[in-house]
Amino acid sequence: MTVGILIAVVVTSFAQAPVGLRGSPDSNARWKCGWIDLAQPTNFYKGDQLRLTVGGTAAKIVVRLLDDPSRANSSEGVLGVFTVGADRIVRITLDVDYMGVQQLSVHGGPNPWNLYDLGGGNGPATLSAAQVIRINRK
Repeated sequence: MTVGILIAVVVTSFAQAPVGLRGSPDSNARWKCGWIDLAQPTNFYKGDQLRLTVGGTAAKIVVRLLDDPSRANSSEGVLGVFTVGADRIVRITLDVDYMGVQQLSVHGGPNPWNLYDLGGGNGPATLSAAQVIRINRK
């Protein structure tokens, strides 16, 4: 009689510890926004989670990843509108890849680019810190 052994291979995904994104932070009171010009172009991948620490008083923000900071006046690269919780941290799981990102920005105020109605009383937003949590796939 032959005895067989079944070996199961389990493929798992797991998150790494958060990695701080390095760069030069700045803000603009007139436009009620803040950003980080990244120290080097950075690739973000589907499944990565961004963890943004938002300053200011905005209850809602528009988040943008920009591959060319010279186009900062455009709404190019907008990820969407996000609610800022009481802890002032916004978590975003990316649903597509973003390659060569040079600037990450948050936009508050009532209506960034006159395209995103965030509410008349929505305050300004700044970006105090940004981290990425990478999802490893084995």
